[in-house]
Amino acid sequence: MLKNKVKMTVKDIFVRAYNKGIFACKKYPFLMPFCRLVRKILFYRHQKQAQLISEAEMIAWNREVLMNPAYCHKSAKESRVMYKRPHTHQVLAFYLPQFHAFSENDRWWGKGFTEWTNVTKCTPQFVGHEQPNLPADLGFYDLSHSKVMYQQAELAKQYGIDAFCVYYYWFAGKTLMETPLQNWLAEPELDFPLCLCWANENWTRRWDGQDQEILIAQEHSDEDDLAFIKHVAQYLLDPRYFTVDGKPILVVYYPSLLPDVKATGQRWRDYMQAHHQTELHLMCVQSRDMVDPKTIGFDGAIEFPPVGTQTQPHLAPLNIPFPGYDGYVRDYPQTVSHILNETPKTHYYRARGVMPGWDNSPRRQHNASVFVNSNPDDFSKWLHDAILTMRWQYPEREQLTFINAWNEWAEGAFLEPSRRLGHANLYAASQAIHHWDQPCKTLLSEGVQKHDKAIIIHAYYSDVLEQIAMLVEQSELELDVWVTVSKPDDVEEVQKYWPDARVYQVPNLGRDVAPFLAVYPELKSHAYQAVLKFHTKKSLHREDGNEWRDYLYNQLLPDEGKAQQALTEFIGNSNYGMLAPDGHTPALKYFWGSNQNWIKRLELRLDLSAINGDEVFVAGTMFWFKPEVFASLESFPVQCGDFFYDQSNQTDGSLAHALERVFGVIVTQQGYEIEQMGNLLGESKRYSATKWSSFLIDD
Repeated sequence: MLKNKVKMTVKDIFVRAYNKGIFACKKYPFLMPFCRLVRKILFYRHQKQAQLISEAEMIAWNREVLMNPAYCHKSAKESRVMYKRPHTHQVLAFYLPQFHAFSENDRWWGKGFTEWTNVTKCTPQFVGHEQPNLPADLGFYDLSHSKVMYQQAELAKQYGIDAFCVYYYWFAGKTLMETPLQNWLAEPELDFPLCLCWANENWTRRWDGQDQEILIAQEHSDEDDLAFIKHVAQYLLDPRYFTVDGKPILVVYYPSLLPDVKATGQRWRDYMQAHHQTELHLMCVQSRDMVDPKTIGFDGAIEFPPVGTQTQPHLAPLNIPFPGYDGYVRDYPQTVSHILNETPKTHYYRARGVMPGWDNSPRRQHNASVFVNSNPDDFSKWLHDAILTMRWQYPEREQLTFINAWNEWAEGAFLEPSRRLGHANLYAASQAIHHWDQPCKTLLSEGVQKHDKAIIIHAYYSDVLEQIAMLVEQSELELDVWVTVSKPDDVEEVQKYWPDARVYQVPNLGRDVAPFLAVYPELKSHAYQAVLKFHTKKSLHREDGNEWRDYLYNQLLPDEGKAQQALTEFIGNSNYGMLAPDGHTPALKYFWGSNQNWIKRLELRLDLSAINGDEVFVAGTMFWFKPEVFASLESFPVQCGDFFYDQSNQTDGSLAHALERVFGVIVTQQGYEIEQMGNLLGESKRYSATKWSSFLIDD
């Protein structure tokens, strides 16, 4: 039997070296030349294999594709909003206030300059480069007028965004772009929460906070710390201001620039406590430094993609009209896939961060950082995963997720409606935000419970119920029948075979696993001696799907009194916790598949000991069990919303597939054994389907 092996290509080696190097450089700056060298090797392929095309060809592509009204996301023209449910988690979006003219920008960049100036002049730099990104519903708005923020707030509330995290520009007593915030403060009717993120860098012509060509500099000092907190207190104390556990959030973008950030934070806390009897919740952005917030006296950190994210390069050759193009092109779906296969865990509080896309070509032109193939579907999955992490790791009041950003149009990171995407990014965010706290089950028929054993069936394919009913009858077992269905009309089919069945309707999520978890707490409360978990398995992706199902059914519900014989021994032996079909208890290490990340996350969620792969699981997710063996699932509930992005046609790598493997771990780590049916009956069998796996036919 072969274990899974991962082949590393040369590209994989360089990508891994670059990603690890980026994080190492945060701590050891002398490694930066190494990171730059690896990056040049990675992206040299763009220049080496790029196909130089004429400007005319580029213009033709632009007209035929980008300017074609049909070239938009499938959701762009649809006005779809999910049913809005209250949610325990909180989602904030970073918000840029530079969409209005002010005197300093007039002097530095030209009369009337706003963020729109850069956005509108951008052009595609290669075939497939989706520029310019232009606004739709809100137009080229001017944030000096408060009506714009009313419109933005209404959109944000409609799609489930809970607050804006507004960049705040303070330079030793001088503030820039404060007009939108002053308007918000002056109009209590603008009922939408904000919090502040102090962009505490120098402002330069490079837009990146470096010290070249400084336009206005920071002058950090003890006196400036106090002046800053005195000034922003007016915002922090507003009843609309966003808080955590009643404490106003104050975010610092680049904490390492402060001479003594720990002392600065303490001054702020002391001032707010002494003058306003208010505690602060201090957070830092993990952008240019990956500082541990505990070491600087802060309460938490915020992920800030793409900075600090292990991005995946787009290595396909580019068709470019500009010989000097030197941008860094990454692949958005590959990056999201990489992130979803990680197990996010830190020893300090860190709010997850996501982005709908990234492309700072409006600011950097030929030297931009561009993510190609960004799309609302992958963004929604990423946001869902981030929210799930926060829900699994932290109490309700601390379940914060940040989106970069609401309106960073010049960096290609925006939720606001655009001409190409319409409301698609907003709808994608709404999908990820609102599906969590939906009802996991609805009782359709109370039924009658009068026996000490039960069967719980997930009946997705109701036409299989007749076969199950026949097997139950032939087994001569007296069972209470519990059934979950996805369609309410199926209750009639259930009651045709079991008039006294207890029937629940459940969302069509998480295969047979999510419905089982939804019903398990009530099932356990009935104190059954043993329960059979069944489902109407068809395995349409397998040629032997029906044959495999029949084998499992007959193994777990044998006739001629054998079922009662096996259950008597199973119930009577206190060491047994689960009873499996013959030949269906392989070791995890041979069947990790694409499930290792989910298994690791479940290990943390369910407080399990380290899973090393030697543990066994019951393949097929059908087995007898004693209800008490899954008691830990009540303390750390996995909810149906967690399964929202499990694909119905996904044959591996989903949360449901991971739980199939972890059920056995839960049982054995509590000291119970998993026994096979044949061992109790003295007639062990093997399922000989070649499509299943070699371990089933090995002696």
